[in-house]
Amino acid sequence: MRSVLRFGPIVGLLGLAACTGDFTPYNEIDRLRVLAISADKPWLAEGDSTRIEALVVPVGDNTVTYNWSWCPLTQGSSKGYECAFTRDELQQQVDEATMMPGLLRVPPFELGTSSTAVYAYNLPAAFFSSVCSAISMGGEIPDFVELPACDGTFPITIRLTVTSNGESLTAVKEIYVLYEDLPLNTNPTINDLKVKRAEDYPEPTSVTESPLLKLKRGVDYDLEVVVPLDADGNPSQAEPYLYTPPDGSGEKTIKETLVFTWFIEGGEMDRARTGYIDPDVPIDEARRNIWTTPKKVDYERTTARMFVVIQDNRKGTTWFARTFELED
Repeated sequence: MRSVLRFGPIVGLLGLAACTGDFTPYNEIDRLRVLAISADKPWLAEGDSTRIEALVVPVGDNTVTYNWSWCPLTQGSSKGYECAFTRDELQQQVDEATMMPGLLRVPPFELGTSSTAVYAYNLPAAFFSSVCSAISMGGEIPDFVELPACDGTFPITIRLTVTSNGESLTAVKEIYVLYEDLPLNTNPTINDLKVKRAEDYPEPTSVTESPLLKLKRGVDYDLEVVVPLDADGNPSQAEPYLYTPPDGSGEKTIKETLVFTWFIEGGEMDRARTGYIDPDVPIDEARRNIWTTPKKVDYERTTARMFVVIQDNRKGTTWFARTFELED
């Protein structure tokens, strides 16, 4: 049986503007933040495992503690993505369904307290398929449970709580386990970040980690991320997949949307997010931005970090980080 994936282009992300008024812009880092969570394999076939890490930015040199967990069905965003049941409650339901207690062991929901975690797809694919079958047949699923699309993939919610200097934040990421034979999605990547300004960097210049690239304060710099391109100049990481539009006009093959989120420690970014949508928004527009570096009166530190997170619309996520030296 072939399953049609129903992931549409995330056009709405591209129109998200930074906050105005007295609010700190979304992409400016001035407090403890979890900027992104990435799994080295965002989609898993049965028996696979994936390493998960988070892009956490603490305030100053404060240490960060981590607490990871996973859940197959949550209560949704309104309930903070709390699991819909405990591990013991799920185990009891599995035992009752199989009528053979202990035949199928549900792994602990806890994934550890290290800076990274590992999720293993060690439940049988038939388990997730049966959950989707029960949903499709109108099984007794509580109203507070956020239901999966059941399109050959099943979302696993990874939940992370970080604590630093007495402040705690919770963030989530979905990875997908496959219970049908589908191509696996992979993470997009950024190869380089370049800076250009006629007065000091007339040609695009790579931002090196050592020595730090020096930038003048309070001026505009053109930024450009470098991503792999195919022979036609399109991003080779925008993978094709089958998509069924909401209007029911029939399945078609489209390319993934790529979204870049630009995080900075100081100054102003022309756009908080940029994105590639084939064929409407070309990659050359999506991978460029303008950074107005901070003035000393607004930002006293002599270095500033920038993080560019790249996401596709099928849960692939990675990032690119660089530090700049600021000259008065």
